[in-house]
Amino acid sequence: MKKTLRTALIVLLSAVFVFCVAHIVWIQIDYQKADDLYRQSREDFHVAESPASSLPAAASGSSSAAGVSPEAGASSEAEDFFPDAYVDMKDLLHVNPEIVGWIWIPDTAISYPLVRADNNQKYLTLSYNLKRTNSGSIFMDYRNPADFSGDNTIIYGHNMKNGSMFGKLKKFADVSYLKAHSYVYFFTVDRILKYRIFAGYQTQSTSESYTPDFTGDISYDKFISYLKTSAGGDLTELPEARAPLLTLSTCTSVRHTDRFVIHAVFVAEKAEQAVSSSLSP
Repeated sequence: MKKTLRTALIVLLSAVFVFCVAHIVWIQIDYQKADDLYRQSREDFHVAESPASSLPAAASGSSSAAGVSPEAGASSEAEDFFPDAYVDMKDLLHVNPEIVGWIWIPDTAISYPLVRADNNQKYLTLSYNLKRTNSGSIFMDYRNPADFSGDNTIIYGHNMKNGSMFGKLKKFADVSYLKAHSYVYFFTVDRILKYRIFAGYQTQSTSESYTPDFTGDISYDKFISYLKTSAGGDLTELPEARAPLLTLSTCTSVRHTDRFVIHAVFVAEKAEQAVSSSLSP
């Protein structure tokens, strides 16, 4: 009897071990597939920091709804500076009409197509080209206008263990890192939008951090006061003149309701003109 029980236990433990190993391998394969998919998307659609001479003259022209006009030779630290980067939005929209732009934070791993559905569940497990993946997509809150005209545009991404998607967003908890990676760019069909990051902190999934507009009980000023308290004073150059805000959010590896968010403020925009897909690598 004891021998039979021992044999059964060994078989059971072996089966559990094989299952665990297979599960880990499956996760790694899924991670690799997602990494390859998004790496290919950057090669196909995102021309980052290309020489200005490689872009059509019309693409170098600019304007700003915020009253900021980029100047020739502007320092990369200036808010009116726009790097020579391009995204082929025309071809991206052929892939998926729910793509509303491209998010890019220079010198970080964040460079992805941005999607928006009529709910916040669809792209949790779908890539930008509608392939099933645990990495999901970077997606905009369905409550926000797709043209970034909302008071506080909220964008979500998974906290992937390999650092992809928003897996390294929590680095912005370090003020020195935040200051070294201050700007977020969004490429749309006709504009490049620029935001300056000013806060990063941990919060809860139901907190005021996820307020999409300031027409209700939470006003703009009240929201900024809330951020001051939430960030523990680690804020850089608070927004002025009630400029539109941006919130990037990801989960944490602690409790399922914990979130890490960063906030940014709109500073400038640049008019964009569609570039031929021949610019894509």
